[in-house]
Amino acid sequence: MTMDKRDADLELHHRTWAIDGDLYRCRYCQRGCLASKAGEKFIHAGDCTVKDTACDYPWMALAEMTAAVARPHDEVERQRLRAIIENYPNGDPLEFNAAVRKIQQ
Repeated sequence: MTMDKRDADLELHHRTWAIDGDLYRCRYCQRGCLASKAGEKFIHAGDCTVKDTACDYPWMALAEMTAAVARPHDEVERQRLRAIIENYPNGDPLEFNAAVRKIQQ
């Protein structure tokens, strides 16, 4: 079985990073970064073995990866739109018209 890219990306990312309370911590040097400092470059310990290969903004990388997971899959979206259309005339006419236009694209 082939691993989905989203799963593989998260698995690879978490080989280096671990959430530890309010910190995102490098598993190699144990330095941490608060979520409130997500926009600041992560500074590894001087002797950290992954300091030159790990991402510089781990919180932002995690947010990007989880955003991809949160986006509805095309088929799920089509089913949602079909449900809106099938519910008409009980539903909102504006929502119905928008769903019809989107499904026709």
